[in-house]
Amino acid sequence: MQANGSKTNHVPRKPIADRQPVKVDVFELVIRNLGLLQLAPIFPYTHDGAIVPCMTNTTGVKGVTPWHFFHLNEVKETIICMVENGGAMKSGQIMLLGDNHGVGPFLRDPNDPTNYYVGLITVRMLADPRQMEGIILRCQKCNDVIYERRFNVKEGPERKHYPEFYALRYYEECWQEFNRSEEKRTCKKCGTVRAPETASDDFGHLLYARNIEVANWSRESFERMADKLTAESNPSSHGDKAA
Repeated sequence: MQANGSKTNHVPRKPIADRQPVKVDVFELVIRNLGLLQLAPIFPYTHDGAIVPCMTNTTGVKGVTPWHFFHLNEVKETIICMVENGGAMKSGQIMLLGDNHGVGPFLRDPNDPTNYYVGLITVRMLADPRQMEGIILRCQKCNDVIYERRFNVKEGPERKHYPEFYALRYYEECWQEFNRSEEKRTCKKCGTVRAPETASDDFGHLLYARNIEVANWSRESFERMADKLTAESNPSSHGDKAA
């Protein structure tokens, strides 16, 4: 099979018109990341069928309560540790994650501020309009499931200029829903009440969801302002007025 000059239909020999090659400094992205474990797509392409590498980083926080949850994904994810100090994975290590896998701080001592981890988690976006992910939280005493929510990461607010990685919006909704309800944090099997996930305040998902809205609103407002100024400086564009 041949497409766009490629015999394998996998790696095109020439750039696709609306998806030019992009060079990225992964470590520079850490500066702009909004919180721990936030997935930040390193390229501006999250369309159907895209392979989406996401930078993620975490740092030890003194006094933090270590967190752990389970992530469900119907497509395979890979994770590569770019660099670490005191990380649970070592630099250069690659893992293929299961459909249901645990997520934690990736640090041997999450309370040590000198410990850090920078990795790339890569996922493929299906060609279908439906791609399900989910979050599971378990009882810290008996390990029974106390909270589970699944969501379609292809669904979300339409963005005119800057595409949104919708999964982050749903992750934050899960944390907010779980933290606000003692009923949802209470194990139906043994009655243990799990504390709110205070670490979620550091995750950065909420700030990402807010900022993606502001970025698109601001761009649209700027364009409207520019169009208005252009029209005012070119009266002829309104058509000839009667004398």
